[in-house]
Amino acid sequence: MKCLPALIFSLSSCKVAGLVLGRVACDRPKVIEALRGKKVVKVAAGGAHSAAVTADGELYTWGKGRYGRLGHGDSDDQLRPKLVDALKG
Repeated sequence: MKCLPALIFSLSSCKVAGLVLGRVACDRPKVIEALRGKKVVKVAAGGAHSAAVTADGELYTWGKGRYGRLGHGDSDDQLRPKLVDALKG
């Protein structure tokens, strides 16, 4: 079986950092460009942060970084998906 490329979209008010689209009102889904070309196999989306896992086992997180919940070793908000370096093999 051959899989077709897939795109990951975001839709929300875009008023929080975790939505990848900046801080403007959004009225339609937008492609998350940082994940374009990645073979994303799992996505988890929450109210303040989101995560995506690729077929290669890479974990990308984005959103509110308060208390280090994104796994990047800091509390910075991430506007776009960022690879969690601590889990690289």
